[in-house]
Order: sequence, then structure tokens, then C-alpha cells
Amino acid sequence: MKKYLILTIIGTGIFLIGCDNSKEPLKTLRPSTQKLINPGEWISETDSMAGISIRENRIAFFKDMKFTTDKVYEYELIDSIYIYPEAENKVGEYVIIKKPKDTLRYQIITKSENILILKTDNKEEKFTIKN
Repeated sequence: MKKYLILTIIGTGIFLIGCDNSKEPLKTLRPSTQKLINPGEWISETDSMAGISIRENRIAFFKDMKFTTDKVYEYELIDSIYIYPEAENKVGEYVIIKKPKDTLRYQIITKSENILILKTDNKEEKFTIKN
């Protein structure tokens, strides 16, 4: 009898521990409150002939200061949000580039009036706005 009582108590304890997931946030994406990145030419810190050109909701990556119109894509800024029962936390911001057959995602590490640092595949690249 004692043997069954102990197993029942241990089994109930494991079940209760396994069901306690109230600390896990709901992870979601939402359009950023800042709709666009400042327009202009953003020059790469590692290659002064490469960078990003931004006009309204369009973006193009260039090399040797050139790009073609078929390399211009729409983009949007997305916030990564963790929702807890008592609060909401913004945990990241991303540039989502919509290509005809693909979607690219860049995490925004830093964004200001004249500096933009993007991260993809564990590689960060810094861009500075051209004056």
C-alpha cells in the first residue's frame, strides 16, 4: 500500500512540474512602429564601393557603386515580440526583403540617423549614410 502511495505522489509531482509553462512567452511578429529606414545611400564600412540604396519602401544592395533595377526589392521593418501574461517585450527588429522567389531577413543590431548595423548568418555589417 505504501509503495502505491509513494508512486502516486511522485507521479503527480512530475505531472504538475511538466504542466507549469506559464513562464513561456508567446512569440510573435508585428510591423514596426517605424515604417522605413532613412532614405539614401548607406555605405559599407568594409567596402566603400558597396552598400545599400533605400528609397521609400524599396531597397537595393550594390557593389562597385552599381545595381540594376531587377535587384531592387520591397522591404518592411518587423518587430519580434515576446508576450507574457503580465507584459510585452520587444526582443528584436528585422528588415524583411521580399524577393520574387525568396524572402531575406536581416536583424537590425543598431539603427540611427546615420548608422545601420545589420546581421545575417552570424555576420554583422555596418553601414553609414552618405552625406
